[in-house]
Amino acid sequence: MLGTCGNCGEGVADMPTSSGCDFLVLGLEGCGKSLLLRRLACVHNREKLLAFTADTTATLGTEMCDIPLPRGYPFKQISVREVGGAMAPIWPNYFHDAAAGVVLVIDAGDASALAAAAV
Repeated sequence: MLGTCGNCGEGVADMPTSSGCDFLVLGLEGCGKSLLLRRLACVHNREKLLAFTADTTATLGTEMCDIPLPRGYPFKQISVREVGGAMAPIWPNYFHDAAAGVVLVIDAGDASALAAAAV
């Protein structure tokens, strides 16, 4: 599987991966899903982490991302599917993709987003 993620990604086609999508990342529009995934993709590479920028655009549809894991884990990376916040009405259609779990990202600094996330 070839994967890249944001400005931090490099091709990782030769690395063993787990099968399919491990995690599904959901959240309202503008809550920071893409930023979180880009940051996680850089966390084990000091050079990329230092060069990290917070520039993101709204995710239209879905986006696949591979997050590298440190040594000692059974897989070299995990596969993540991010589903845009505008697609909230059809999020349940993607639940079957998540082999390991669902991550709900909430912007705790936005009181109206907290209320909407609770629904």
